[in-house]
Amino acid sequence: MINQLRVENSKLLRFKALYAIVLVMVAMSVFAGLQKWPGSTDSLYYVFSDTIQDVSLFFLIALFASWFVGSDFSDRTINREIVTGCSRWSVVITRLLPSFCGSAMIHICYVGANCLAFAVKAKDFSGFSMADVAWSVVVLLQIFALQSIFVLITFVFHNVFAAITASTIVEVIMCNIMRNFVSADIYKYSCFHLADSADATNLMGCGIAAVITIVVVVTITCVIFNKKDI
Repeated sequence: MINQLRVENSKLLRFKALYAIVLVMVAMSVFAGLQKWPGSTDSLYYVFSDTIQDVSLFFLIALFASWFVGSDFSDRTINREIVTGCSRWSVVITRLLPSFCGSAMIHICYVGANCLAFAVKAKDFSGFSMADVAWSVVVLLQIFALQSIFVLITFVFHNVFAAITASTIVEVIMCNIMRNFVSADIYKYSCFHLADSADATNLMGCGIAAVITIVVVVTITCVIFNKKDI
């Protein structure tokens, strides 16, 4: 499993699509930081709190996760691992972890670029506290849960193009459309709706929901993959 993880980490570092997605994120964030935010607020914390919970561009994470994992089906890397005796659960886990790292990188660059670009024009730097560290950790946990769903979709289809299409559709519906119509707590605590404040109760609910989602989705992925013919 260690060797599998090392290979996938190396692939992640060489995955050009990830850098292209990050570049798009940074470019859009710098534009927002220099043009959008100065006209609506003077507070850097406002920009941070608004962008850390923003899922409007998460279709890029869906694109990355399904493309990154799906390419291993297309080039038969996963087939070769199974033939050489690697366990199927290790195949799933070693795709999940690098996929999460790439997804987290995309979101961190989005939030960071917004804040850094706006910082040159910000007048109010107050509002940050240690609670925001916990908020950031919970959001990353929710991103792990969300991209695990995209990985599940990829393992169901075994095809990079089908996985990208299905993952993007799921993301748009669940993250972008549903949030405008659903106000129930079960949705607000889900990984489709990132934690919207550093309130302890809110973070606890979101964190617990994310952990449950990860366990359930990874288990389902392993069960489905174990029954698939490769």
